[in-house]
Amino acid sequence: MHKLVLTAAWCCLLFLAFATLAPLHLRPQMTDAETWVSVLIEHVGAFGVLGLLFTVCYPRRYGFICVVVFGSAVLLELLQVFVPDRDARIIDAVEKLVGGAAGIAGASWLLPVLSPRMSSVILSRGKQRPAAPASVRDGGGRSPQVLEQHEERREQQRCREPG
Repeated sequence: MHKLVLTAAWCCLLFLAFATLAPLHLRPQMTDAETWVSVLIEHVGAFGVLGLLFTVCYPRRYGFICVVVFGSAVLLELLQVFVPDRDARIIDAVEKLVGGAAGIAGASWLLPVLSPRMSSVILSRGKQRPAAPASVRDGGGRSPQVLEQHEERREQQRCREPG
C-alpha cells in the first residue's frame, strides 16, 4: 500500500510540472471557460492533493515535505516565465502554497485519527511485522522520551531501507 501511495505522490508532482509548464494548448483544463474560481480550485486542489500524498508517504519528515511541496509550487510558477504563452503570477504561487499547506495540515491531522491498523497498513511499506510481546508494547518500563527516540530511530531506518 505504501508503494502505491508513494508512486501516486511522485506521479502527482510530475503531472503538476507538466500541467504548469506545458504550452497552453496542451494544458489540461477543468472547464472550457476558466473563471477565477475554477483556476483557484485547480491550484489549491492540486497542491492540496500533493501535500496530502507526500505527508502520508513521509510522515514526520516535515522539512522534506515542505521543501518538495512549497518548493515545487514556487519553482514551477517561476519557470513559467520561460514558457512563451504562460505567465508567472504571485497570486497563483500563493494559491498553490495555500493548497499545499492545507494538504499537509489535513494529512497531519488525519493520520493519527485513522485507526492504528489503517495507519500501520499505509505506513508499513508493504512489510508484515509480527506483533510485539506485551512487555515491548507497553514500553518495557522505559520512559516516554526513550520510547519516542527509539520510534524515531526505527522510522529513520525504515526510510533508508531500499524499496
